[in-house]
Amino acid sequence: MSWATEDWTTGLSGRVLQKVQELQAHNEKLNRERQQRQLQLDNSEAALHKQKQKVAINVHLTYCLTYIRNKPLSVQFPKNVQGFCLSFHCKETSQCYRS
Repeated sequence: MSWATEDWTTGLSGRVLQKVQELQAHNEKLNRERQQRQLQLDNSEAALHKQKQKVAINVHLTYCLTYIRNKPLSVQFPKNVQGFCLSFHCKETSQCYRS
């Protein structure tokens, strides 16, 4: 949007018109920089969210593996742990297919 061509600038001196144009150019430059930084921020937030999901998956897998390692093979897993590991595996696979 160029304000220099609008009615409010009529009658202004050449020096003032030049300053208005400089300020408009500076404003446009700042807007472009802001948009670029916002895009970088959005990308960083998306990457952080993805990393948090990976950490959560690793925590759950570590829990399951620790539980399995600490129990002898002859001991039957409690139903709630089996269900947890199975439901987690299903969630993990569905996330893999979405990625």
